[in-house]
Amino acid sequence: MEREPAFEMVVLGSGGGPLETDCSGYLLKPYRATWEDGFVALEGGSGIGALVNLLAYKDSSDLFPTLRFPDTHNTPILKAAYVFSHLSCYLLTHAHLDHSLSLIMLTGSLPPRFASGPDLSSLPHAMAPTDLRSTAGPSAPRPPVYGTRETLERLASAYQGGLWPELASWAGEASQSGAVPDISKATGVVFTP
Repeated sequence: MEREPAFEMVVLGSGGGPLETDCSGYLLKPYRATWEDGFVALEGGSGIGALVNLLAYKDSSDLFPTLRFPDTHNTPILKAAYVFSHLSCYLLTHAHLDHSLSLIMLTGSLPPRFASGPDLSSLPHAMAPTDLRSTAGPSAPRPPVYGTRETLERLASAYQGGLWPELASWAGEASQSGAVPDISKATGVVFTP
């Protein structure tokens, strides 16, 4: 008897550059779940741009055999946006750009969330105090990012205005213009719309 797979994975990139579309980025979901149920992005180096490139050359049914795209989502960019609208969270091993570039670039412009995913907010160094099972739509929270405290502290430095606009805050804090989050009291980073 053949064992059923445990997960489905789409590899967006597995290198460390120099192409932005070949940095570490993997989309992962339980085998029996649908993509619409939500999925985890392992690393955030390659993301929506890499998926657009993949969808330009591969049929979407090869990458996401069970995902049904709305009729209006008939181009690679619209299909990639639809896929990313079901993103539940990111898991990062470290904050080097080849693991976080797409995540940083998408902050503030990620498609609105349609689906909910697993509630991982009780994990140590979680980035979201909000309930991930909230209603879909533009007001739904952005996907949280999970990692070690060191990883999240380094990632947070990208959002302090010098490298990228202040579009993120530590869990439990609202992002305030000019205010640097107190990371000694934080459990993680929450991206705000």
